[in-house]
Amino acid sequence: MKNIFTRQDVADEIGISKRTLARRIKSLNLEFSRQLLTTRQLIMIYEALGIPLSNDLKKSKYQLEEQRFAQ
Repeated sequence: MKNIFTRQDVADEIGISKRTLARRIKSLNLEFSRQLLTTRQLIMIYEALGIPLSNDLKKSKYQLEEQRFAQ
């Protein structure tokens, strides 16, 4: 699984337009830079929208949490 995502990649995955994704992110008060999205940000978006995480994202989330608690 890649670690960086474009907003178009995310919108296509969810099945909405890039503009609708931007509106939903804004309505949820999630603020990200205009650059590419990281895996952590992607997980935040999915969870905020109530979209189930794929197995790859679940694994990435678990790894991110392990790293955070290891510090």
